[in-house]
Amino acid sequence: MAPQPGLRSIWNGPVRGVLNSYAQLFFALNPLLGLLALGVSFLDPIMGACGLFSVVAVQALGRLTGQSKELLQEGMYGFNALLLGLAMAHRYRVDAPMLLVLMAGLVLLLTLIVWWNRHLGRYSLPYLTFPFVLTYWVLMEGSDSLAAVVLRYPGLAGAGLAGAAGAAQTELLASTGLELAAADPFWKSFLRTLGSIYFQDSVIAGLILAVGLLLHSRLSLMLAVGGYALAFGMLQAMGASTVPLTDFLVGSNFVFMAIALGGFYLVPSAATMGLVAVLTPVLAVLMFALEGWLAPWDMPPFTLAFSGLALLVLYFLQASPP
Repeated sequence: MAPQPGLRSIWNGPVRGVLNSYAQLFFALNPLLGLLALGVSFLDPIMGACGLFSVVAVQALGRLTGQSKELLQEGMYGFNALLLGLAMAHRYRVDAPMLLVLMAGLVLLLTLIVWWNRHLGRYSLPYLTFPFVLTYWVLMEGSDSLAAVVLRYPGLAGAGLAGAAGAAQTELLASTGLELAAADPFWKSFLRTLGSIYFQDSVIAGLILAVGLLLHSRLSLMLAVGGYALAFGMLQAMGASTVPLTDFLVGSNFVFMAIALGGFYLVPSAATMGLVAVLTPVLAVLMFALEGWLAPWDMPPFTLAFSGLALLVLYFLQASPP
C-alpha cells in the first residue's frame, strides 16, 4: 500500500521541521538525531515539554505569517525557539503567567529571526543564536517586574532528585561497561556539556547525543570532541577551572565553534582545524569578558561569545581578498 499523501505531507512538513529544529543545534538536518535530542530534553519532562511547545508554536506562527516553508522544514526558525523554551523553563516555574510571557517572547523571537535572516542573508552570513540570547534577556528583565512569574530554583527544589538521578546514572553506566565516562574528568565534562546544550546536567544525556552525532556524522563528533579537548586542555594549562564548562551553554561555545568553523561553514581540512585551535583562546577570553560585563545585570551570555566570534570570522574570510 502506497503511503497516504496526507501522512507524507505531515511528516515532510511539521514533524520534520520540529525534529530538524532539535538537530540544528549541531548544524545537522537529521530527524534521527533530532528525535534523540528531543528524548534527551524530556529527561526533565517540564523543560522538555516547554521546549517542544516553543518549537511547535514558532513553526505554527511561521506558517501563519507566510514564512519560508523550506526554512521551516529545515528547523531554521525552531532551534532558537527550542533554546528559549528550555532556558525559560529552567529559570521559571511553568504555569499560565510564564507561558503567556513565553508566547510574547516567541512572537518577538520570530520577528528577530526574520529581520536578522534578511539583513545578514545579503552577505550570506548566519544569525546563529543571536535571536535566542536577545529575546531571553528581554523576557528575563521583563519577568522581574511581574509578580506572577515565579523563579523555579531547580538547584534547591530538585536537590534530592538530582542525587537520586546521579546514583541511577552511575549504576546504569556501570551495568553497560561505560563507567569510564562517569569517572574520567575529560569525558565526564564533555558528555555533561553535550547534555547541557539541551539544559540537562547528565552524563547519560551526553552519551545519547554523542551516539546521535556518531550516527549523523563521524566528522561532527570528532570536531566536537577535538574542539572541546582544545578548550579543556587550554584551561588546565592556564590553571583555570574546567568546572564552569559544564554549566548550561558555556562549554557548548567551543563545541559549536569546532563544528561550525571546522566542517560546516568551511570545508573540513587541516587548515580549518588549525583555525579552530587559534580561535579557541580568543573564544575563551571573549566568553570570560562577556560573563564579567554582564554579571552586574545577572544576564547569562550563553552562546553569545560563539555567535559573535563565528560571525566576525566568517565576515572576515568573505571580505579578505582571494
